[in-house]
Amino acid sequence: MTINNSKINVLIASSDAIVCKNIISILAPRINIVGTASNGRELIEMTLEFNPNIILMDIDISDIDGISVIEMVMSQHVGANLCVRP
Repeated sequence: MTINNSKINVLIASSDAIVCKNIISILAPRINIVGTASNGRELIEMTLEFNPNIILMDIDISDIDGISVIEMVMSQHVGANLCVRP
């Protein structure tokens, strides 16, 4: 899958390392995984650093409640599509 002849950049965020590993194993051959964040602060920092097209996020991410993380990411990085897992 590509955008303008380049791979889609995806950032994965979950406090569950097994979930991240499974998502990577499914997507990595076709999509560029720019990073994995294990908590809300990392997600916000990595969003600014890597400028992902898509963010796959667990709503129960640790350290900051998921709704606050979504609000912060969307206020700082309007271009990303955010997919949230309940």
